[in-house]
Amino acid sequence: MLALLLKYKPHVSVLFSVSVDVEFCGYSITHPSESKINFRIQTRGGVPASEPLRAGLTQLNDVCQHVLNTFQARVDEFKGRQDQPME
Repeated sequence: MLALLLKYKPHVSVLFSVSVDVEFCGYSITHPSESKINFRIQTRGGVPASEPLRAGLTQLNDVCQHVLNTFQARVDEFKGRQDQPME
């Protein structure tokens, strides 16, 4: 089992892909006025909890990169249309 106390920003959400090795995964906010969350991962079969945590964070990074790339592509498209003369 792995229990972490993390700094939390209200605009940040956590994506975690539950694998077959994860028995429990959850978080709780300690108090609304504090910027911390308690994050807990419990695994089965002797798998270290750091492995699914690392995989989940890697997946979160991939999703964030996809969102940034998609957003930038749409911004570029919009700017390209703005440069063209109106008909």
